[in-house]
Amino acid sequence: MNPSEHNTALLAWDFFPQATLRDINYWQEKLLAKKMKDAGTCQFMLCTEHMPCISYQDESNIDTQLRIDHTEFWQFVQRNRVSIEKRKFSTGGGITYHGPGQLTLYFIASHKELGLPHPKDFSNRILLALDMFFRKYCGMSAYTIRELFAKRHSLKFVRDALEALGVRTENDINTSGASGLWIVDKEYETIKKIVSYGGRWKPKSVTISDSIVLSGFGININTDLSYFNNIIQPCGLDIEVTSIREETGHCLSAYETAKTLSLLIADTLGMKNTREGNLETYITS
Repeated sequence: MNPSEHNTALLAWDFFPQATLRDINYWQEKLLAKKMKDAGTCQFMLCTEHMPCISYQDESNIDTQLRIDHTEFWQFVQRNRVSIEKRKFSTGGGITYHGPGQLTLYFIASHKELGLPHPKDFSNRILLALDMFFRKYCGMSAYTIRELFAKRHSLKFVRDALEALGVRTENDINTSGASGLWIVDKEYETIKKIVSYGGRWKPKSVTISDSIVLSGFGININTDLSYFNNIIQPCGLDIEVTSIREETGHCLSAYETAKTLSLLIADTLGMKNTREGNLETYITS
């Protein structure tokens, strides 16, 4: 079934400035309960610029994903008033940073209601919409690891970078942990991550027949990159991270970016309708 046939589907979204991870966990929990209870065509997107926060899934792995030693890290956290929070809903990946200048999108959606056969198809369409945004509004191209793998023969430094990430064959792509979107810096002969991604889905239950996708995307607009490049190894990977401003000089508004992306995402998913704000009405109805 083609997603374009689902033109009655609605993307309901809202922007939460300076939200904590706990705030987002609350909304995820409430909207997930709503989605499990009532199958329908409404899909949800939470957008935020988080308060400075380092999130993790497994506390025992924090020290192994730092670029500085344990004591220096905790002194840095206290000095800069950065919260350390456990992600309530596992979306994979390891330790990462959220903060001002990074737009984070959280989805609670049913891929089957959109005519998509697998949850990964949903996430791939979000990545497609993000790539469209980069090309149309930022004048730059972003690639998935699979797309970079296809370039490995024409650009040796891309091949070398992929091998450093453990991607030597096509079978390695899904197990490398190198998700999201990347840019190719030909001047410095390197690849840099600009969008992080994590996702999972809830299987069928007795109250809803469709699988529910829980996914998050972090888009670096004007992020303080020192957290990624000097303090932590994002998602446990020894990589370089970049931002739209770093690459283009453009300083975009997180809210305006979210608003533009809501239209691109809805269009990519075959949804003609979007509605901003007042998500409370969905969880109380």
